[in-house]
Amino acid sequence: MAHPPDKSSDLSIKSFLQQVTTDDGVLKKHIKLDFKQMKVVSPTFEEIIRQHVRKGLIFLNADILPGPGFKNMMRKDIYNDYYDIHPEEFLQVCLKFLNKFKKELPNLQLVFSIGFKADVLNLQGFSQSHIEKMINLIRDYDLISYGVVLPINARLLVKNVVPFQHFLNVFPNNDNTQLLAWTATGEPPISLRKVKQIKSEFAAVKNNCGLGFDCAVADGVCMGYFYDLAFEAYAIW
Repeated sequence: MAHPPDKSSDLSIKSFLQQVTTDDGVLKKHIKLDFKQMKVVSPTFEEIIRQHVRKGLIFLNADILPGPGFKNMMRKDIYNDYYDIHPEEFLQVCLKFLNKFKKELPNLQLVFSIGFKADVLNLQGFSQSHIEKMINLIRDYDLISYGVVLPINARLLVKNVVPFQHFLNVFPNNDNTQLLAWTATGEPPISLRKVKQIKSEFAAVKNNCGLGFDCAVADGVCMGYFYDLAFEAYAIW
C-alpha cells in the first residue's frame, strides 16, 4: 500500500487489515481504501474476505472521471504517474463483491467515495458536463442504495458551485449522499473566507444539508489571504 508520490511501501493490505480489525473481525474505526489502479481492486476485496472483516464501515475511494485539467484519465498527474481506473469496470467489480457482502456480511457497510481526477491549479472550476457524467453513473449503477460521497477540492469548488448545487438537487434530502469539500495533503491551507463563501452559496439555495468539509483552514485572515493569493499566482505562473 502506498499513496502518491510514493508508489510502494512495506505495508500490505493484509497487514493493514490485521492492524485495523479486532480478532473477531470488527473494524476498530472507519477506513478509506483509495484505489489508484484497477489491478488492486479485486485482490483488495478478496483480502477483506480472507481476513473475515465482518463489521464496520469502509469507504471505497477512487477518481473515476476526468475533471478540470484532464481531458481523459490517461494524462500524467503531478507525480508523473498514470492512473488506470476505468469507471464502468471499477464500479462493476465493486458491485460484484458488494452484492456478495450483502448476503454474507450484512454488518459490513461499504460506501462509494468517487470523484474526479482534477488539476487543483486549473484556473476554471467544474462544468455542468462534468457533474452530469457523474450523476449518470450514480443512477446507472444505483449507487445511492449503498451511499455516495462526492469529494471535490474546495479551491476548485469555490470557482463554480452551480454544478454541485444541481448535484444535491438531483439527490435531495438523501442521507446516502454527501458533497465533501476537501484540501489535499501538502496543499496550502484554504482561507476561512472561501470556506464561508462555499457555505453561503449552498445555503442561499437551501441545499447545504448534504455539504461537508475536510479542509485545512488557514490561521487568521491575513494568512488566509496570503495562501489564496500565493496559490492563485502560482497557478497563473
